Amino acid sequence: EVKEQKREAARKELDQAMRRSQSGHALERALQVAADAGLPVDEQEPARRALAMIAARSESARSELRASVRANSPRRIREALQQAAKHGVNKEEIAAATETL
Repeated sequence: EVKEQKREAARKELDQAMRRSQSGHALERALQVAADAGLPVDEQEPARRALAMIAARSESARSELRASVRANSPRRIREALQQAAKHGVNKEEIAAATETL
């Protein structure tokens, strides 16, 4: 009974995290709660895929930010900074790129 309550709470947390998460932190936490509660892997899979997509977008934004800095194009850097912030690139990387403007 208690175990099933924990699983249900984990399901709810995963669902909420998938609907609101942009950076992936809430999703990572929810996946950890789900694993700790013993939620079956197949129920965790949609959240894992969503987390992978968030990570890919973040890495793509990070890569574009580095390329724009190398190209030394202020307009391109500003656009890349907006995308980087939107997709959860860390503040240190954003700050370093901002300094080049």
